[in-house]
Parts: sequence; C-alpha cells; structure tokens
Amino acid sequence: MLIFFVLCCSCTNKQHTDKPINDTVPQFQINVKPLDIESDISKAVLFHGDIVCLLKNGKINVFDSLYHHKKEVEVKLANLKFDDYPLIFLYRNNLIIRDSNNKLQVLDYLYNHNSLVENNFKIDAISFLSKYRDSFYAIGKKNIYYIPNNGPLIKINMDNFWATKKYMAADQLYEDNSYDVRECCAGEFGGNVFFVNKKTNRVTLYPATCASEIIKVNAGYFMSESLQHLAGTTEYSIILNPEKLPEPHSTKGTNDKAFGCNCDTLNTEHYWYNYFERKKIEFIHSVYNYYWAVEFTTVFTFKYKNDLFSIQVGDSILRLVSHKNYNVRAIDTINFDQTNSLNPSIKVDNNSPKYLGLCKSGYWSRKTALIVAQGNKIDILEYKNGL
Repeated sequence: MLIFFVLCCSCTNKQHTDKPINDTVPQFQINVKPLDIESDISKAVLFHGDIVCLLKNGKINVFDSLYHHKKEVEVKLANLKFDDYPLIFLYRNNLIIRDSNNKLQVLDYLYNHNSLVENNFKIDAISFLSKYRDSFYAIGKKNIYYIPNNGPLIKINMDNFWATKKYMAADQLYEDNSYDVRECCAGEFGGNVFFVNKKTNRVTLYPATCASEIIKVNAGYFMSESLQHLAGTTEYSIILNPEKLPEPHSTKGTNDKAFGCNCDTLNTEHYWYNYFERKKIEFIHSVYNYYWAVEFTTVFTFKYKNDLFSIQVGDSILRLVSHKNYNVRAIDTINFDQTNSLNPSIKVDNNSPKYLGLCKSGYWSRKTALIVAQGNKIDILEYKNGL
C-alpha cells in the first residue's frame, strides 16, 4: 500500500471564491494490486456496485466491490457477443449492450435480460442512445424515437428533433439543475463544450480539445481536457459563468444536423477557434485556464474534502496531483510503463461518489490498469498482456 500526502502551497487567486482546503493534511490510501483478467479492456462501467468490463477478446468480465470475479454472472453472459466498437449505456436501472448482430441487449440489476425493453428496440437498428434530463432517445438508421418508461418506442419527427436538440448528437459530460453539458471531440482538430440552460434552452459554447470532465465547484464549473495525440496533453480550466460564453451559430436559425465538432464538413459553421481567439474568449468571458501540460493526460478528477485532485498518466509514471488554490502540484508518483489515459471517468452514487478510469498501455509494454477512487481510497488494478 502506498500513502500519498497532500503538500500545502500558499498560492492564492483573487478571481475565485472557492474555499481553501482544510488545513489538516488529507491522506490517500493507494492500493496497487493485480487484476485477474485474460484480455485487454475495451470498455468498463460501474453498474450497481459492480465493474462490468467488455474485453477485446469478446468476453464480458464482471467484478464485485472487492474486485473478485462474479463467475455466475460471467457464465450467464457468456453468449453475449459484441463487436470491436461496442455500445454500452446505462438506462435507468438497466445496462444496455449492443451485440455483434447490432441488436440491443438489456440487462437488469441481476443481469437477467429485460425482454420487454429489448423487444421495443427491435423496431429499428439503433446506433446511438442519448439522455436529456429525465428522457431517453434512441437514434436509428432512419428514425429517432422517444423511449417511454413503459411501452413501445415513440417515433418522433426527425427534422423537429434536430431543430430543437442539435446538441443531443454530442456526448453528455455533466448535468445539474441549471445545465445539460455536452461535448464533441475531433482529436487534434479541436472540439467544443456546450452548456444548455435548462430554463431558457439557450446554448453557449467554449472551444475545448477533447473535454473529458465537468465538475461543479464554488467558483463555477471545472473542466478537464485530455488529448492522446502524439505525446498527449492535459489542460484544466474554470468556467466562471456559462451564460457569458458565446452562442454557436447553429442555434440562430440554421438546420445543421451535425452539431458539435468543429471539423465536421456537414456544418456550415465549423466553430474553429485558433489559440488567440480562444484566449480572447477566456479574457472577455471570464474563463480561467490555470494549467496546461504536455506528455501527461488525465484519467479522471475527483473531489475530496471540498477540493479537487486528479490522477494523471505520462510516459512512464502515474501521479496524483492537487489543485489547491488552482496551483496544480504533484503529490507523489508511481512507476507505470508507457501509459496513456483512455476512457473518461464515470461517476455514480451522489452520496458517495465513485470514479472509474481506464489506463491503457503504449504499443510495447501492454501494461494496463483500472483505477477506482472513492473518498480517500484509490485502487490501481494492474494487468499486463502480450501484443
């Protein structure tokens, strides 16, 4: 077991009102242990206290809270096959996985098939599922459907849908009582984060390269960006007031269906912001960009004792950093060969948030780990595979 101690620093910033970390030094318990798994992980999610992993070899592994295999569940799911780019989605209290025949398999909390919901999805080949507030939508090859609590899918007018909910094509990053926050990433070509005001439906954007997290803090909204291109980069910002951000042009009358990424040729407006334009937005609209680093990406950021901490991964190390007073500082490091962060974090249980991240190796070492953080406990579950 490794123990990381937070180092205090005296840097302050008058622009922000976040309360400082308690003077007592938080102690993190870091457990590094092997994970009993036979293949690389394609996707991993938290589901009713378990970790469900879709493996590259086409199998499904399910681990309990102590990271033991739930063998009876794995046997039950042995016949569920999926493709190389699986869709996995949390739907109310169910888990949805798209199988290799492009059909949606719906599992309840006991991992039994919810045949009623599965039959409803047979109406079309569903390629994308999206959540908006308390509503769920399914996007098929030709039609878009509203998913009710009970009963069959309800077909809705596609043109009306895209005219009012263009941002639904972007992935949801965060949601609270004020905003539905969406992001679209085009890799090294850029991307955007969209804040949708729930009361007014007004949409504003901030140009962000592969935003992976939004977390509400006292000063506004913390945003993490991570790019795996070349050596990798990571960046942290505070958006003080989303209402002061600019509006995307498509919300003002055009009917572009490909709403989101700035490089999409289907868009009449590419939303391209170069470095100097972005800095102008930050200055005018009170966005505070306080950290940028090359050769590191962020696995996830989490709150502990009212302050933020991030787990970063670089070429040969894994490190825990503190954001105290917006001064990002490494607390300690672990040797971790040739790693790059892969999946954004997933948070469940608002009373006791749990974060799950996946670190995937470089081309040669094939060293990979699942990382789970809850409170002051961080578990690093390592495994290594051949090419």
